[in-house]
Amino acid sequence: MAGLTRGRFLTSRGALHFSTLRDPSGSARPLVFMLHGALRQAEHLADWAPVLKDDFDVMLCDLPGHGLDPAEGEPTVNGYANRLYEVIKYFNRPSVILGESLGGLIALGPASVHGEAVVRST
Repeated sequence: MAGLTRGRFLTSRGALHFSTLRDPSGSARPLVFMLHGALRQAEHLADWAPVLKDDFDVMLCDLPGHGLDPAEGEPTVNGYANRLYEVIKYFNRPSVILGESLGGLIALGPASVHGEAVVRST
């Protein structure tokens, strides 16, 4: 994944491992969390980062037990959805979660569990 930097956030449910083109901490751009499907990893989504980088901070996330993310903490759909929610709360700015296959199922989690705290229309 040329040009991408690896990182991780520690949450109460386990770590969220990701790759990104730039550190999202010093930005006000909306965040896009991209989640891969089963038996894949963050690097399979790397082509999306340069497409979205001008308007968003893109975080390509490894699901528990995939890529460089060990299956630690609570490696379940709900556990991972809660990890994402903690990171969204930490950044406290507009965020979008995109997922393919298993990643799409996990992407539904923060909205279904935390409702209006995550889903807002403008």
